[in-house]
Amino acid sequence: MNVEMTGRLQFLVESADRDGTKYQVDMEENWPNGICQCTDFGARCQKTWNESRKVEEYTSPKRTRCKHINAVIIWLGNEVIKRAAH
Repeated sequence: MNVEMTGRLQFLVESADRDGTKYQVDMEENWPNGICQCTDFGARCQKTWNESRKVEEYTSPKRTRCKHINAVIIWLGNEVIKRAAH
């Protein structure tokens, strides 16, 4: 998935499943969980977050983060590694 930073902690993430579709991810909203405009986040992850207020990673059955938020987290980690190497 292609990740593009559009603001301080805002991103556009290209869908792996839908050709050309991009979802907006905002890591400042729902801090520290983040928020995404995708269907999975709206239907499942947000509900779980509202109930527990505990971050559950994408691999968890009770996840509060969709694959687009997960892609942003991986992208951010890679950016930190790149900058530390220079």
